[in-house]
Amino acid sequence: LVKGKKNGKIGAVFKAVNTDNSDDYVACKIILPSKLKSGWREELNKLVKLRGIPNIVPYHAHGTGLNNKEEPYVYIIFDYIDGWNLKEYIKDASAVIDIAFIEQIGEVLLKVLYACQKQNILHGDLHEGNILISKPDTRLINSPKTIWITDFRIWWVSQ
Repeated sequence: LVKGKKNGKIGAVFKAVNTDNSDDYVACKIILPSKLKSGWREELNKLVKLRGIPNIVPYHAHGTGLNNKEEPYVYIIFDYIDGWNLKEYIKDASAVIDIAFIEQIGEVLLKVLYACQKQNILHGDLHEGNILISKPDTRLINSPKTIWITDFRIWWVSQ
């Protein structure tokens, strides 16, 4: 079941919910095969190498399917991050953008890029739309907003 959609250059990302549990959300990226490079499945292994690295949106699974017009598509499942991308966040008049926030973004970027370098992975598409800011987790006391990096587009990168 699909709740919302954001379009990107090579696909669309949907907020999807498990029909057996209405509180179980994931992000599902849908891509037409014509938009993918050959060998894209092997490139997803790079996301597996980054599994567990803080502030990288976790990858779960991928596969293929047919839409209601019998057209093929590829799907990739990630954690759903409830919040905004940096571009949206900056446009919000109530957003707090202070030195501490800018330092937090810089620190997260450096840590993620260091982890990528250690695995010989290039991000390939780092911009304000692929930096996410999650809302505070209401289940935790004093939960801060968290910075996440997503959409590596690594299937576009030749190494």
